Amino acid sequence: MSENYGERLIDESSNIIKSEGDIKSWDNKNKEYLGKVKKHIIDNIKQNNKNILENFSKLPKEILRFEKDIEKEKKLFKDLHKKYPFIKKIISARGQD
Repeated sequence: MSENYGERLIDESSNIIKSEGDIKSWDNKNKEYLGKVKKHIIDNIKQNNKNILENFSKLPKEILRFEKDIEKEKKLFKDLHKKYPFIKKIISARGQD
């Protein structure tokens, strides 16, 4: 029988007779695996989300840095546009490609 508990559960549930005694027997037998399945799921979730809080706490810093970069670029563009008015036409033409 497969070690995959999900496949095993489906296989066994399709083979049981639906009497109350069979269902209770099947339920008691599967309680043995319930702890293993819960532990596996919890471990998997912990592993997948290990650094989520750390990454989330870094987001405001990154957003602030990007906002500062955008402001610098806007200021540079204004300065260039004052000095060289044709820059705006060149940039808008490139954006249409």
